Amino acid sequence: MSPGPAEPVPPSDSRTAARQSNTARAEGRNWAVAAGQVVGDLIVNLVIGGEGQWKNFWNSLPFCLFVTAAATAWLRAPEGPFGQFIPVIVLLSLSFLASFMRLLGLDVRRPRRDRAQKPPPSALAFRACVFAVFLVCAVAGAVRADLLRRDGEVDVTGQVEIRPTAKSSQHTLNLSDVPRRSHLRLTLRAEDARPGDQGCTPETRFTLVLAGGDTRRFEGVRSLETVDIPLGGSRDDIMLTISVHAPKGCSMNLSATEAALHE
Repeated sequence: MSPGPAEPVPPSDSRTAARQSNTARAEGRNWAVAAGQVVGDLIVNLVIGGEGQWKNFWNSLPFCLFVTAAATAWLRAPEGPFGQFIPVIVLLSLSFLASFMRLLGLDVRRPRRDRAQKPPPSALAFRACVFAVFLVCAVAGAVRADLLRRDGEVDVTGQVEIRPTAKSSQHTLNLSDVPRRSHLRLTLRAEDARPGDQGCTPETRFTLVLAGGDTRRFEGVRSLETVDIPLGGSRDDIMLTISVHAPKGCSMNLSATEAALHE
């Protein structure tokens, strides 16, 4: 037995379903507009500052963000020469000045105005510029500090281990578990093992050979002479063989006065 024709939907039910669908879409649009307005107001208040009872909160927020960025940069910065940190210090200093201006409200006190009067467009534009300086410098300073942690120069002098070998004229220099870099800048000091033999140091020379990497030999290195040694790629474990060439009868003590890893 074949099914009969489908019963038509009453016009009233169709109109009701259409109205409900339109109402749902309208509510969705209204919710999206309301959320966009809230987000927009938050961004505007953060950039140009709020008014009324929330004014101090919005003006102090950039300074709190600066403290967070500066603390992050400080904690992630590696040990190394002061010169490589100058860009970070300059950027964070500019960020500090801008955020401190917002904290004190120095960017909106001129021209003078009543509390009920809205700030003029020029004051709002100046606030936005101050916030832009703060944000760009804070982010750039934190990113630069993080790049130094990954690629910057690292002082590893305190981690150098120099040990004598079976041959009295040879020593090994070891650096273990250090940040990965591709070059080692090294300065060695030779001192007379017997204090009375003061004539041995000027004539002492070193030959440096990197184990398991670049096969170049650094010969004729003097005491306190700085040598930049390519490591044949980024390495975190380094071993050098140091051959000491001293005048006959001299006994020398070796130490590292500087050891720095860099790219």
